[in-house]
Amino acid sequence: MYQHLVWERLNTGHWAEVWKGWRDLYGLITVARVLAVAKLCEEEEGVVAENRLVGDVIRLCDLGIMLGGPVMGGVLEEIAEYLTEMVNSVSGDIKKDVKRSDGLEHGNETGDAFPLKRLKLSNNSPLFTCPDISTISLKLPLPLLPIPVISSPSLPTFLTQCKLPLTTTLLRDCMTDWPCMTGSTRWSCDRLVQLAGPRTVPVELGSKYTDNSWTQQLLTVERFVAKYMMEKTSEVGYLAQHQLLEQVPALGRDIMTPDYCYTGEEEDEPDINVWIGPGGTVSPAHTDKKHNLLCQVVGTKYVALFYPEEGDKLYPHPSPMLANTSMVDLDNPDMIKYPKLGKLQGYHTLLREGEMLYIPPLVWHYVRSLEQSFSVSFWWE
Repeated sequence: MYQHLVWERLNTGHWAEVWKGWRDLYGLITVARVLAVAKLCEEEEGVVAENRLVGDVIRLCDLGIMLGGPVMGGVLEEIAEYLTEMVNSVSGDIKKDVKRSDGLEHGNETGDAFPLKRLKLSNNSPLFTCPDISTISLKLPLPLLPIPVISSPSLPTFLTQCKLPLTTTLLRDCMTDWPCMTGSTRWSCDRLVQLAGPRTVPVELGSKYTDNSWTQQLLTVERFVAKYMMEKTSEVGYLAQHQLLEQVPALGRDIMTPDYCYTGEEEDEPDINVWIGPGGTVSPAHTDKKHNLLCQVVGTKYVALFYPEEGDKLYPHPSPMLANTSMVDLDNPDMIKYPKLGKLQGYHTLLREGEMLYIPPLVWHYVRSLEQSFSVSFWWE
């Protein structure tokens, strides 16, 4: 009864307005459910039944983390991380046991819930060649201008040239010490599945969130990677604006929070989100209320930016839910329907691996991935 009551409260009204107490209570209820399923694991006989229950526990933990937030010192995160490591270990051991002399790998006859054949994650497509920005630029009446570039700015330089004047700036050579940029911890589909394969995440389906056909679906990371990152499909799947590094701390240890994020008036930690998807994902022109560092780990993105004074020329959506989003399809601008576009002045850049883009509050930004892409954003006030 209590679970249904809390679930109803979580799904009533706008998510940002949900009372924190309801989220905490949902997290505690999830802990209790995890304990109940764990007891079932002790009572069930057979590897198959146990494996399926382990998968259920991981999913329960993920729902508790996403909807309930951290409770009891992050116990759900710890349980899910431990079980993920166990799943990977069991899958690897069974894989060795069933490997035949012919060199092929075969599943067992018990219908094991953990796949014995690992995903083929290598991408045999040709290496991506970054095009000239003029060939992929938005087709607007006024040509878009380049933005300033600074290499590894000190904190005083960042403050005086970027943050205080609210100037959009491309920052280079600021991610060289991030573990996700090199070696065995280099981010890739393989690394993602290794650390988070059985974890459940919300995946956006559709090329952009303003489309009528856009929706969301809960998928495991392994399923998301297999279907939307490694296969060519007409449907776009995007793991967008999700706090995956909080959900999966092992991935969080692969990145480092830039010191620039601690130049705000608040002492809180920045909001950290990941943006992972194939080439072709689009975030329509929109604004955010916080300072933003968009950090490119894998792949290349095209970004167009427009300062707040240009906002009326982008025709903000009248709906309160989308008031920070432009109604204009910048990929196919309708000059008759939106005549102010004729005077719209903006800037653009290519955001490449190892680069950060500082986006001040309320600056409109349009983002398009040109290839398979892993990005991390930091928001702070």
